[in-house]
Amino acid sequence: MLEHVSRMSFRKKLLYSYFSLVILSAFIMMLISGASMMRTGRQREIERIENGFAQSMLSIDNYMNRYVNLAYTLKVDSFLTNYLSKHYPAGTTVEKRYYDYFAVIKTYKTRMLYEQLSGNSVSVYTDNSELAVNNDGFILPVTEKIQAMAWYQNTLKEHDGVLLSGTFDQEGGDALFFTMHLTPKAGSNNVLLVRILVRNINGLFNAPTGNRACFLVDDKGMILVSQQEELIGRSLEEAGYGFLTDRLSAADETNEVLEHGKKVYMLGRVCRDKGVSPCYLFEETALSSDAQAFLGNVRSCLIPWFVVIGIDILVILLVAGQFSKRISALIEAVNQVANRKSDSFHVLEGSDEFSTLSQYINEMITKVQYCQKETYQAKLDTKNAQIRALRSQINPHFLFNCLQSIQASALKNGAMETADLISMYSRVIRESISWKQEVIPLGQELGLIESYLQIQKKRFEKQLICIIDVEEACRNAQIPKFTLQPIVENAIHHGMQGCGHPLELTIHISRAEDELRLVVRDNGKGMSGEQLQEIHQLLEGDLFTDPQVHIGIVNLQQRIWLRYGRAYGIRIASSPDVGTEVDIRLPFEIAAGEDAQNQT
Repeated sequence: MLEHVSRMSFRKKLLYSYFSLVILSAFIMMLISGASMMRTGRQREIERIENGFAQSMLSIDNYMNRYVNLAYTLKVDSFLTNYLSKHYPAGTTVEKRYYDYFAVIKTYKTRMLYEQLSGNSVSVYTDNSELAVNNDGFILPVTEKIQAMAWYQNTLKEHDGVLLSGTFDQEGGDALFFTMHLTPKAGSNNVLLVRILVRNINGLFNAPTGNRACFLVDDKGMILVSQQEELIGRSLEEAGYGFLTDRLSAADETNEVLEHGKKVYMLGRVCRDKGVSPCYLFEETALSSDAQAFLGNVRSCLIPWFVVIGIDILVILLVAGQFSKRISALIEAVNQVANRKSDSFHVLEGSDEFSTLSQYINEMITKVQYCQKETYQAKLDTKNAQIRALRSQINPHFLFNCLQSIQASALKNGAMETADLISMYSRVIRESISWKQEVIPLGQELGLIESYLQIQKKRFEKQLICIIDVEEACRNAQIPKFTLQPIVENAIHHGMQGCGHPLELTIHISRAEDELRLVVRDNGKGMSGEQLQEIHQLLEGDLFTDPQVHIGIVNLQQRIWLRYGRAYGIRIASSPDVGTEVDIRLPFEIAAGEDAQNQT
């Protein structure tokens, strides 16, 4: 083990330097800023509140003026007022009255004056009993209940202007009422009623936050609109804002600003000079603390502050430069080993903690590399032992000689078909014996597959249909030997099981840019989802895993990964009673001599 060297760490040096310089900077900044920064910060905060209140006032004004202008438009519209004051002579048919009524309704729907937007609505209440009306929401008869309403009586007394009639609980939510007497000089009373939902007005308040609240009140101090629903209908005194009651009228001409405690209040009259009964918007905003105001306006002394902080940063960078340089050197040394650019770890020179750390890392890497080599060698020995055991099971030369003897006997006894089958199988064995290299041209393996398929067609006759589709440019492509053989063998063996129709086996080989694709497809029995998932798990397993089933296809996947990497390999898709498709992807490679010959 390496001996521990006692020394002051870089981290402590940085912390001591940082805190010393920052505390000094903060003290100088506080001396420069002083009380003027606090006053300036408070003033700027109030200006920001005023700007937000002005935006809310503008939104509310525009929204309400829309309906106020609508009221005045309807009042001076002779077409509507003549209809509301109209008296039908005796004997006028009901059909005639209804015809006139629907003509009026059609006119105002066309002009977009009869509207119901976002839950708002416009209605006319008339006491002219001769008008043919129905309950469609625009022209409605005055009932005894309506006549008893305070807003109806107040509207009849008021001959000019628009009245704000307070807040009422209506279907769909609380609503704010605007009313106007449309025909004060006529023989009948016709009152316009505009309902504006409170939630629509709430949505116009400018970005209410946790320290801000907006209210709409009438000239008597009654809260008409608030985002706190429990305050709607209460007086300012009941809601805790009694000190504002006497200040409302002061906001008739211009917006008022009032500081009370730790809060600032903005007041302003809505729809000034529009002939609307008084209605006021006021906003309550909590002011920042003195400390927040001080910090919020620090930029008024940015130049001296930046000078001091710049000096701090320069000193810290000088101290940290050495720290960063040593860290970078250590990281680079670790990356060299991690990316296999170097087999040995570069130990940093010096007597600081980075040198000690690099020595520890070097010891750790040496031990890890030793353990990896031991583990890899053990697995490699196990794999070689398995391969030797498999090869020792059957000597191919011995099997080939036996088949030659059996063929000679079959020919001697006149069993020509048997002799042909043995001849084809012998050719398969002979070709496999002759392949000494691990990588062979695709054409050689196709010859082996064709011989194998001839044997199987002799066996299954019309129950097996084979189609081989190969792009000519792919025949010289290099592939690991026995790539197609286990796939074709599995397709016939498993596809035939339980298949009630002839098995159609298709081998399609093509080139896709720099990839060679070998697709083996059958219309056999197929696999269930569980079987397919089991094979996928085996194919995605560890390189050194020895499977108990599907040995051939797993062995092929491992050989492809070891040679070309995991970007290539086998993909399998299958459905019960539909068939199975095996898609093998390899890099497109051609032997150097064959490539030059093709170019010639």
